[in-house]
Amino acid sequence: MTARTYRPAIGIIVVNEHGQVLIARRNDMENQWQFPQGGIDSSETPYEAVLRELKEETGIDQKSVEILGTTQTYLQYDYPPSVMQELNVSKTWRYAGQQVQFFLIRYFGSDEDINVQNVPKPEFDAWKWVDYWEPLRLIVEFKRDMYDRAMTELVAYLRFEVK
Repeated sequence: MTARTYRPAIGIIVVNEHGQVLIARRNDMENQWQFPQGGIDSSETPYEAVLRELKEETGIDQKSVEILGTTQTYLQYDYPPSVMQELNVSKTWRYAGQQVQFFLIRYFGSDEDINVQNVPKPEFDAWKWVDYWEPLRLIVEFKRDMYDRAMTELVAYLRFEVK
């Protein structure tokens, strides 16, 4: 039996001064919301991947953020069979899922500077601020446990009470 391999990735929990987090709606799945996230290129650190993905997926510049904390370990999830089938059809995909290190980032810029249509092939078509725990209700089922663990660990870094 071969070992299961997981794609190294980062997840970005962007929080504003009201304790709300930014989630974005995927443009390839009907009404699926998630945090910005992405793979870590072989030539970059997780921190560098966060800054790159943040800019690519939201238009947010590193000058408008402060990293508050990270999960101590990578959190894993497996792709469900339907996603695996889609990935294998579109390319030779060698991962059983992703292992994600989450970063909690405070955003102190303007909402007008957030642009999820920032790149030639955007991943998202909309974004919104929601109460801190709301993503657990909105995220696709196979990522829910990972989100719960990441958010539970990272809430301690916030300097204010969240809803």
